[in-house]
Amino acid sequence: MNSFKKIVFVISIGFMIQANAQKQEETLNKEVSIPNNASEYELIAKNINGPITVTGYEGNSVQVTINKVIKADDQEDVDRGMEELTYKLEKKGNRIVLYPDAPFIQYNNNKKWGLQINGCGNEGPDYDFYAEYTIKIPRKMKLSVSTINRGDVKVSNVQTSELDINNINGAITLDKVSGKSKISTINGNIDVVYVQNPGAKSSYSTINGKITLHCLKNLGADVSFESMHGDFYTDFDVTEVVSNTTKSKKSGKRDIAYVIKTKPVMKIGKGGTAYDFKTLNGDVYIKRI
Repeated sequence: MNSFKKIVFVISIGFMIQANAQKQEETLNKEVSIPNNASEYELIAKNINGPITVTGYEGNSVQVTINKVIKADDQEDVDRGMEELTYKLEKKGNRIVLYPDAPFIQYNNNKKWGLQINGCGNEGPDYDFYAEYTIKIPRKMKLSVSTINRGDVKVSNVQTSELDINNINGAITLDKVSGKSKISTINGNIDVVYVQNPGAKSSYSTINGKITLHCLKNLGADVSFESMHGDFYTDFDVTEVVSNTTKSKKSGKRDIAYVIKTKPVMKIGKGGTAYDFKTLNGDVYIKRI
């Protein structure tokens, strides 16, 4: 049995729909072919309400199935939602982009979440919308996905150079993956199983949830950990614990102040690769496979 060592140191986008609401569904299938050099391409998938499931495979196309659901108090609003809310899969250079499109949604890939939703006051739709993404990609393709409400993000069998996975109200589960990782949610757990330990700086954060990494036994990492109400556990040997201090400038009205931050850094194995963990209410586990 593994012996673990303890080392101590909501956004809502919704619409009020009555219980007797009208509902309509449709299934959309989309596909974009890419060249054989899949590792030079990136899938960017953006969702708002609903889960995202991505599976890597030995192929040369991005295959998407979308289960779209519209609900409203009357059939007229349902029909409007079915007509005006669409989902686009577009090739933009070496990027394949999947995103919802409607008069009240603006897409901007230069921002983290990529989507601006005009849902305040009378600008939003008179219907509720939900979409479940099921995606197959070449397994060496770079991956950037995000959703906001009412769904988890699941990724399996993707061995690439970069993984950028984001959620707000839901969990993130990655299985049989590899690559530099930037994994973030707010309300949910993060669970990652690597087939190859990340060899470049990676970060993992959640506010309300725990973080669990399953790493190969040859792990060499410099692990930094910040939490207000959580602890750090591992069954790897921690060879050294040091403090990492950073200094930054903060400009005030009258003068400039320096902000000094210190956090523990734990060396696992020979160290080397930086793994950064942040939680508010949750523990962090690094487990040996």
